Amino acid sequence: MRTVVTCIFTSLIAICLAIPSRAIGQSAEARNPFAKATNPSSIANMSELNFDVVSIHKNNGDDAPSGFIMDGYKAVGMPLWRTIAYAYFPVRMRDPNWIRNAPSWVFDEKYDIIAKIAFEDAVAWQKLRKKPSSEENPELQSMFEKLLEDRCHLKTHRTASEVDGYFLEIDRGLKISAGKPDETPPPDAIMRDDGGTVTYFEKEGSHGWTFQNASVRLLLSFLSLFSGLPIRDKTNLDARYDFTLEIPDQNSTGSELQSEGVSDDFALVQVALKGLGFKLNRSKVPLSLVVIDHIERPTAN
Repeated sequence: MRTVVTCIFTSLIAICLAIPSRAIGQSAEARNPFAKATNPSSIANMSELNFDVVSIHKNNGDDAPSGFIMDGYKAVGMPLWRTIAYAYFPVRMRDPNWIRNAPSWVFDEKYDIIAKIAFEDAVAWQKLRKKPSSEENPELQSMFEKLLEDRCHLKTHRTASEVDGYFLEIDRGLKISAGKPDETPPPDAIMRDDGGTVTYFEKEGSHGWTFQNASVRLLLSFLSLFSGLPIRDKTNLDARYDFTLEIPDQNSTGSELQSEGVSDDFALVQVALKGLGFKLNRSKVPLSLVVIDHIERPTAN
């Protein structure tokens, strides 16, 4: 049975749900975590956005899907720390331990938050919410920071620290080639802001991604979608490269994968990465944490 890659990056609509797509027979689009990602440069000149209407109240026991919606943000029955994390970290990088000096209610009390954008900002919002969820998103983070400053009188500062993560390193015998910037990518390729592309494929016995004219930064962003942890570069590779990250079907290499101790999608990706001559080393990595200087429970609507 083919192992289905976790659907993390189809769009930022599902970021609060973080639902693993493990159903058999998914479409190629659903299995590609880079699907529907927009080119970040397409919103570089976008005017500053703010939430137009915000409703916050204590949760009464209801539960519902939460995340980015067509016209804003919705969180039902969520502790406030999750919304605070959106203001300071990439969408896929959320850990309550990265928020320091917060009162206990920030983690324990549950709130319902509905934040809507203005009608005239709809197009800009659609582009913004689809930026890669493993990368910094300054415009989006600023929207949440202003929301929290307004409704919770939030004041913070940052502090350097180290957290659990990975270092990407060269193992041996790199199987990558020099990038070809003039080569036309396939029509279904996802174009990134730095000119690199990623194309998802499926074939008999395997599936994976073809990277063209890709930087190491693009590879790090991709890997972070699966790890949910920060990944830092120790390769010293600063050019552009072409390579394929191919994941064998479990039924075609079952015993080999079992001997590697592979039990989830990220482990499968790491095996494929090792085949290219890279390795991920689990370690403490640098990260700027958030320290709460002042916060109040949300003001009344």
